[in-house]
Amino acid sequence: PKSPAGTDFCALESGDQYREDISRQRTLETFDDDNLIPAYGFGDARTTDKAVFSFALDRPCEGLEEVLKLYEDITPLVNLSGPTSFKPIIDQAIRIVRETGQFHVLIIIADGQVRESSLLAR
Repeated sequence: PKSPAGTDFCALESGDQYREDISRQRTLETFDDDNLIPAYGFGDARTTDKAVFSFALDRPCEGLEEVLKLYEDITPLVNLSGPTSFKPIIDQAIRIVRETGQFHVLIIIADGQVRESSLLAR
């Protein structure tokens, strides 16, 4: 890894409680040397349980403030759908780690209703 701090991922489903949960991630900012945060949504009607969507059009967000701003912009446009699967966001995190060779922290904020088979799928 180039840096022990690396980048944080915020993998999010849309909803009211999630903004507060995102804000709690400020404690990790001191460990992030570049302040670039790849942020993704999942579990919506378009991506279903098969893919993720980038908050910032396939580029990392510049700090937690941009994650929060984009979250607020995206939330009214997202139609939630089930079932929730973590597989697409885990796959995306693995791709980024392989591409960058850096240490990353994956943070998943979800409602807790996860399709069990998604945890087993490879």
